[in-house]
Amino acid sequence: GFGRPGLGVMLIVAMSLGLALVLMGVGLGTIYLRGLLDRRAGDEKEARPSALRKAFAKVIAILPTAAGTGLVLIGSYLVFNALTQLGVL
Repeated sequence: GFGRPGLGVMLIVAMSLGLALVLMGVGLGTIYLRGLLDRRAGDEKEARPSALRKAFAKVIAILPTAAGTGLVLIGSYLVFNALTQLGVL
């Protein structure tokens, strides 16, 4: 077999590929939704943006902060759990 180092490398590669696919999916989904929103909103030259476009813009503005906060919380939980299991805490 591959042994522990080989298995570790394979897991890292698999996780990296999975992360790349997820990020590509999120990017493509955002592009698709933007196009859908533009079609539903009608002419882009209208005097004021539609309520749907404003709501979408607010969600898009909040997403990076929400995602970062979620990752910090999950990471903190994992570190706390690991330190507890090691008897450090």
